[in-house]
Amino acid sequence: MVNIMVRPDGRLILVDYDGVYIPGFAGLAKLLLGQPDFQHPQMAQRKFNEHMDDFSALVISTALLALEERPELWDKYVKRDVQGKLLDTNLLFTQKDFKDPGQSAIFQELEQAGSERVTSALRALKRACLQPIDQVHFSLPLPDVTSGPEGPMGRLNVAVRSGSIATIIEAARAEEQDAANLTTREQRVVNLATIWSEAYASDDDEKIAAAFEAIENFHHQEKLTFTPVQLQRARLAQQRRAALARFRTALNSKKLKQIVGSYDAILDRSTRLSRRERALLELARTFRRAYETDDDAALIMACDALQHSPYQGAYVLTAQEQERVRLAQSKKEALISFQIALRQGSLQAIVTAYNPLLDDNKYITRSEREQLALARSFGQAYAADNDEALVEVARALQKWPALQLSAQEQERLQLARQRLAAWQRFQQAFTAQAGNAHKLVEAYDATLLEGYSRVTAEQRARLSRAYAYLRMYRAVQQAIERDDDAKIRAAYDEKLAADFTDFSEQERKRIEKAMRCAALEAALERREYARSLSLALAIQSSTGQAMSKPIAFRLQKALSRFVREHDLSKLHVHIARRVAGNYALVSWQWPEDELIRHALIVWHPTSWPPRLACRLDLKTIERYVWVKRVGQERAGQCEFTIADYEHIYVQGFTAMRDYWDRAERWRFGDGIEPTSLVEASLES
Repeated sequence: MVNIMVRPDGRLILVDYDGVYIPGFAGLAKLLLGQPDFQHPQMAQRKFNEHMDDFSALVISTALLALEERPELWDKYVKRDVQGKLLDTNLLFTQKDFKDPGQSAIFQELEQAGSERVTSALRALKRACLQPIDQVHFSLPLPDVTSGPEGPMGRLNVAVRSGSIATIIEAARAEEQDAANLTTREQRVVNLATIWSEAYASDDDEKIAAAFEAIENFHHQEKLTFTPVQLQRARLAQQRRAALARFRTALNSKKLKQIVGSYDAILDRSTRLSRRERALLELARTFRRAYETDDDAALIMACDALQHSPYQGAYVLTAQEQERVRLAQSKKEALISFQIALRQGSLQAIVTAYNPLLDDNKYITRSEREQLALARSFGQAYAADNDEALVEVARALQKWPALQLSAQEQERLQLARQRLAAWQRFQQAFTAQAGNAHKLVEAYDATLLEGYSRVTAEQRARLSRAYAYLRMYRAVQQAIERDDDAKIRAAYDEKLAADFTDFSEQERKRIEKAMRCAALEAALERREYARSLSLALAIQSSTGQAMSKPIAFRLQKALSRFVREHDLSKLHVHIARRVAGNYALVSWQWPEDELIRHALIVWHPTSWPPRLACRLDLKTIERYVWVKRVGQERAGQCEFTIADYEHIYVQGFTAMRDYWDRAERWRFGDGIEPTSLVEASLES
């Protein structure tokens, strides 16, 4: 690489010769390899001849063409040290880009957004990177980048064209004499960059925001660019300035809520916020915090702090805030009055002194609220003439010796105890024998308790039902003695019977049979077969008594019709081969009604089994399996051996035992459900 100096008039001055080739040096060994970021990946194999710098020339030419169109690439790809100063090691491209141009970020960026000139130069450079070094030749004329339409350009001119603020400032400091070669607009760019640099160094939000906006509003062909850190600082300055303006507008409103709500935490580190403004903010925050948390004591303290601060004229409480302060003060006064009444110990005084404003007051202790509750309870019991409550409250008051009853209250309490003793004797009998009408009526002394308020309406109603129950009880007993179901049903009152337990177990069973037989007859009349059968079975189970012949006959008909209406369904058969022979695995769906508890699975190896007669004698069929339903299951299954048969016909029938038949024979379903029969074969 040749080292040269460029004079202000554009002339080149040769500095040293260690990298220079002239024909007289042909055949000599090379002294320098040059900067790696300008050299071919095979630079160590490069020959010392007139083509040794062709690759570097192509690199420089391509870089200058790219920068001419897109100056922002300079800040993006140029190398800098940790202080941000430029290094002289590369010009956009690096050795890494030459080694693998296909993965190079700058190659990809220029290929996508470059002009035809840049793209052409980029293709030539990319091709050269992939060629052996001795095949790289650069014969195109280099573009004239050392001068422009206005004459030779110095470092400052180039910096202005780059748009980089840091580059402009650095060039301006180094070459102030080149400012004469700048146009008026370019000089304006230098001035804006200088103002920005000074504002940025001052860390003054107002100056930084003003300098940033001046640059943003300045229209120049080469837009000034900011580093990410500079841009972030500028945005922060703008945000702080806007936040400060909003906060000061809120301060001018003198409204505490607006002052607190307008403050942005971004101002916490702002130097432009005065001590007075921060003090006003803290006073406003303290008041609003107490206001919003509904803390009366804190609110009164905050209001006092505002009134005694040197900034009284800087705020105005809203009508709502003033009302809330007055409420807090009223609560405070009410609390004092209530606590004085507590110390005096008069129940009436305590109740009178308490103000509903104190309902949610956190300064009233749990003990004080308990005393208030007792005072209220005693007053309510006294007013309601409630003997039991008076005695109960008086018992609780023993925990608080400071709370005293007046002479009138003590006299009323004594009367309550006397009346309550008599009532409690009745109450004890009433509670212990509530289900026995005889005992309940015997325990009630009308001469003592008639008209007494402690005997509640519910208790009197129960007494009335007890009297009615006893009348019903005697009538039912007479009907039972005559064994007359109709008269039992006529005399029996189910609602009254539910309240008392005077009937014996045997009497209840007799009544149950009489009542259920009525329901059974009604169900049979309505042809509710399932209900009829359920009722009949339940009656026989609970009473142990057989049905009359007429009802038994009707039940047989009902059972026959019921079972015929409920077939098995979704019958499925799978034949499995086992060591002991073939087995049929059968599954089906039971009817929904759980009265069906049995099924008969009939099969035949050559033809469909015959339909079962309703009262079939099982001796007439040869191959069948009984299955009992388990619990509430809907899906039934069974398996049985079929010897060596590989093809069978299977039919499933529901079955119910006729308990009203003297022989208790079985009755079967019709089996007319299409899915209750299936033909199955052993699968190969």
